[in-house]
Amino acid sequence: MVKLIEKTKISTLDYLYMLFLIIYAAQASAFVRGLGDPLSQGNGLAVFFTLVMMVRHRVKFNNYFLVSIAVLVLYTLLTFIAHNYVSMGFIPRWFIYLSIAYVICQIYDERILCVIERILIPLVIISMIMWVFHLIFPSIIYNFVETYSLPSFSDNPSYMTYNCIIYTINGDEDRVLSDYYMFKRNAGFAFEPGAYSCLACLGVACNWIRNKNKLISIPIIIYLAAIVTSQSTTGVFIFGALLLAWMIINKKIWWAILLSPFVLYVARLGFVSDKFTAEYTDVVSAGGNLNAVDYHGRMFGLEASWMEFSHHPIIGLGGKMKGTFLDSIGVDSPIFSGIGYLLTTFGLILSVLYFALLFKYKKILRNKYNNSGWWYIIIVLFISMFSYQMWQQPLFLAFAFMPIYGRPRVIESTYKVL
Repeated sequence: MVKLIEKTKISTLDYLYMLFLIIYAAQASAFVRGLGDPLSQGNGLAVFFTLVMMVRHRVKFNNYFLVSIAVLVLYTLLTFIAHNYVSMGFIPRWFIYLSIAYVICQIYDERILCVIERILIPLVIISMIMWVFHLIFPSIIYNFVETYSLPSFSDNPSYMTYNCIIYTINGDEDRVLSDYYMFKRNAGFAFEPGAYSCLACLGVACNWIRNKNKLISIPIIIYLAAIVTSQSTTGVFIFGALLLAWMIINKKIWWAILLSPFVLYVARLGFVSDKFTAEYTDVVSAGGNLNAVDYHGRMFGLEASWMEFSHHPIIGLGGKMKGTFLDSIGVDSPIFSGIGYLLTTFGLILSVLYFALLFKYKKILRNKYNNSGWWYIIIVLFISMFSYQMWQQPLFLAFAFMPIYGRPRVIESTYKVL
């Protein structure tokens, strides 16, 4: 828990806004996925709440924000000239994303890690309780969540998501236990278990940055329980990378030897080794023919996005949705890889700029917390990008744009593990 002096007190409304942002970042319903669409009710609510926060905190837009919007408009113009195609929704969507990210930076600045944790912990605990009851009383919980669910973002029964804000059930997939998994997967409050594990890993990163020498604490145990019950390959890789980074930063390299048997055990679990091997074998056996790939998983997404990116590497596609290279070879599956979407949409120039800003965020964290824990944020965002497009949500964009959008203030804080 973090106590802040009165001048920098975080109000109840500030916490509610962060709760709102995290629910939107979890993308578990069509309502929250409407963010960026000016005609969506979900977007209308997000914009209204953001305007309220702007007025309350007297947010003023700085020159960096104006420059970033100018770059967005110029970039859209360049892609129109290059591809003779313009998306009417591209500029409004990214204007909304960047505007909300700006407000986040202005409101929370370097305190954002603390506020994220204060909201994530209860959310994870509630969803864990729901998951336990789901195991014990599957029909009751299924019917409850389905009854009070917000509209799903999918019409496919196999991927239909029932979400009542605090807990998610992934439709027909929930009734069938795959050979990869040991028990029913926990999607928490996110749109799927992997995304839930990514948010839990973000909580781990926030906690270890603020408590640099505290490997195990109650919050970490809670986050770890979420990652384990999600049975997410992405979550396991992120947590493993975070743990390795923690050992290096805290000079506990010999711990790697002690933990090696546990690492080998985890690596042999079905949802890690079997799933990874199956995807890799499927893509390799296709021999570059994406239409021959049976399962459109992470490996498919990476290969497909790389092939698309290689045909327009400098400025990317922009808002172009039709007539792409993948369309020309008959591949109609969307690129869901986060890193793939970044590269194919914004090209090399703006992708490099994004990572440059993200790495610049390290200076803020280093000055604030006096450690090298800034690596944790980089690890969570980068590895999650191989599987998901969560990086473009305003909550995650705020980390990259904090160096230019933020409003740093000198505050005195005392830290205590929750």
